Amino acid sequence: MPPINAPAVILDTGVNGYIGPHVVEALLKYGYSVSSIYTEGVGCKPLDSIFREKCGHNIKKLFEEHDDRVEIVEVSDFNKPGVFDEAVKGVEGILHLGSPMPQKVNHVDDIMRPSVDGTIALLRSAQQYGPEIKRVVLTSTSGNVMEPKEGEYTWTEADWFDTALKIVEAQGVQTPDIILYIAAKIQQERAMFDFVQKNKVSVNFDAVSILPPYCFGPPTNEQADIAEIQSGAVAAMYKAFNWPQDKDLPPDLTGIVG
Repeated sequence: MPPINAPAVILDTGVNGYIGPHVVEALLKYGYSVSSIYTEGVGCKPLDSIFREKCGHNIKKLFEEHDDRVEIVEVSDFNKPGVFDEAVKGVEGILHLGSPMPQKVNHVDDIMRPSVDGTIALLRSAQQYGPEIKRVVLTSTSGNVMEPKEGEYTWTEADWFDTALKIVEAQGVQTPDIILYIAAKIQQERAMFDFVQKNKVSVNFDAVSILPPYCFGPPTNEQADIAEIQSGAVAAMYKAFNWPQDKDLPPDLTGIVG
């Protein structure tokens, strides 16, 4: 893997999410320039609303100390062909952090298709309009490898939680949110590696996925009210830490504090 050194321009697809702004701050701290994609409706609500209300169309206010090294690109729909064509020009690395979180879905494709189609659209744009791009990094989830096993077992990158896909197939929209999320991430990660493998003759970049577990901590935007965030690790953490002591934690929260 070739190194990507500052002051290279890095594209971050999730500036209005939870992890995205932290990543932007870290990149700026170490001398990189950042092109960040803001997508209405993709971030954890109400973080998305807070971005609009507090910053209007000038989201750069969050990073005004480094105003000369931050560019915000507004994208209306991750799944629209060519939507990333301009965003990838001139960048050397892509951090694909933007991904839909289950809110209220009418069909499993409401979360599955944006995860996969948006990733493929981004990779196609990088292939066609990003000759300087050396690496694409996808934030996936540790849940992707956690296929149930008997006895002691060490999970590796060779493992996939394929049972999650079977649960989604059987239960549809009744699938627990965390399983829906993991299933979408599995499809997204596989789609990325399949694309790079099938197009290895014509792509100049390598692809990497990182599999974090729950990510805890305050939102970068100090005006965010954690109690109002409706999805994601922050919401789960708040819900678990404020759960009545005389009641058992629901299954979706036991892995956080148990």
